[in-house]
Amino acid sequence: NYAKSFQLPAAQAASPTSPKCKLAALDAAKQLLGTSSNQTGGTDLVRARIQGVREKLPKHLEDETRRQVEDLLHQASPAGDTFKGKTPSTWRVFVIPILELLGANKSELQELQEKHRLRPCADLGTSKDAQDSVKSLRSLKRRWSESSGASPSKKTASPSKKAA
Repeated sequence: NYAKSFQLPAAQAASPTSPKCKLAALDAAKQLLGTSSNQTGGTDLVRARIQGVREKLPKHLEDETRRQVEDLLHQASPAGDTFKGKTPSTWRVFVIPILELLGANKSELQELQEKHRLRPCADLGTSKDAQDSVKSLRSLKRRWSESSGASPSKKTASPSKKAA
């Protein structure tokens, strides 16, 4: 499937009934995705738009989801391991999972992937930089899966601790 490289495990994706306050963060993330980093001043614009996403993250966002969004924003930023301003696909691949975590619907995600020419790693052609970014994204997802799989009782224990 076209979008499989970017999809998060179902348990990590935001539910379609997410609060409306996520809309501002979704809009900010879409604006980030549309940023042209290879223009003059583009790297600074990416930094500013990443900060805009951070500022608009809902206060009540689950800790795990917030951590995942922050990990992805870091990787998308000029401070990330694979960022290359002249190759937007090196950082845009991290924005699609952010949109998914914030509750964007699947058809919208696919449309944005097509619009910004974000394809699975095998389709990225000869761009080693873009392939490195996709590998980094897969590594993040593996780390999240391992951490959530290693302690499934943590998720269920947290709400009862708060209630107690």
